[in-house]
Amino acid sequence: METQYHNLNPVSCEDSGRTGSGHTQSGHSYQIFIPGDIANSIDRPLLVVIDPDGDGEKAVQNFIRTASLFRMVLVGSNLIRNGNPHYLREINELIADVKDRFQVGDALFIAGFSGGARMALSYAQFRPVTGILACGAFVPSGLLERIKTRVFCIMGRDDFNFQEVAPFVTDPSLLPSHIAIDITREPHRWPSRELLHSSVEFLLLASGNTLPTYDLAATYAYISAQRKLVELCTLGNDLKRAALICRNMSGVEAFDQDGFFNNFFNQLIQDENYGLQTVLLSDSLSMEEVKIREYSHALFYKDAVWWRKELDGLQEKTDRAKDEWMKMAYRRIKARIGVACHAVCVRYEKEKDAGKLGMFLDIYRLVEPQE
Repeated sequence: METQYHNLNPVSCEDSGRTGSGHTQSGHSYQIFIPGDIANSIDRPLLVVIDPDGDGEKAVQNFIRTASLFRMVLVGSNLIRNGNPHYLREINELIADVKDRFQVGDALFIAGFSGGARMALSYAQFRPVTGILACGAFVPSGLLERIKTRVFCIMGRDDFNFQEVAPFVTDPSLLPSHIAIDITREPHRWPSRELLHSSVEFLLLASGNTLPTYDLAATYAYISAQRKLVELCTLGNDLKRAALICRNMSGVEAFDQDGFFNNFFNQLIQDENYGLQTVLLSDSLSMEEVKIREYSHALFYKDAVWWRKELDGLQEKTDRAKDEWMKMAYRRIKARIGVACHAVCVRYEKEKDAGKLGMFLDIYRLVEPQE
């Protein structure tokens, strides 16, 4: 397959590389970042990024700093998106095309957000991958054992998919050693570029000196930064995140040779305040599931007048909640109602059922007026 590239322009960082767009004869369009030293003899790691809307430019822009620093070839597909049944084949096509054009080695990392994360995790069940960065979505617990590669998941505590990582946030000791999870205070959206960078750095450095970009000094700097982050989280009473970071780091032998993270984790889980946060989290998760079952039934039997009153009450409960875990649970409930409304609206639109579509659109507008 012959690939055509155009608009290969230097990025802002001096001598860091070039960005541009390309497409294959099969019509697979993508955005690409090429390190400035790609012409030398070193095989470069490849980072493939999947945006759920097929926005290759956004995908690449989120990781340019990371790819520039670690001298990675970075690709974002404009074709692969939510609802694409051929994503496995098209990821293979994308990888093969880039490897055919550039000095790319065997180290393959795939990052994705939402549906893009699910596609990345699914791909890792069938193909060899060095590392996966999954944002805003996680693999169902029953399929976790089928993924052997190292996975780093970033999930917002306000994200409607938070329940997918909730068992591990409640008890981080359940985390397999090859799975790492970090939590933010964000809703369902791409994480900050700073956190994306740090997470890819974790995956790269955890691979050790099997990669050409391995840098022992960078490993020590990363360990130091994570120790400071743990201390900051502890001072800020964000004990669940501190525990997850410790668990992540202690799962990589090179990151915890002196036992700092493992010892800190064991101290944290014995802390009385940590125990209280675990109880509050568990209570909020239980409440959330009860309400979601109620609302899932009510969605098909209650009208917009009932929903307006119910949503006003939900907002009042959010405002009056005494702890942050319960506040976040109420916000997730509203977000999950919105997701359910969207799915039902899409269904009735496909079925061309104008009556039912109109009824659910009235509810959807109440839940997500900005949509």
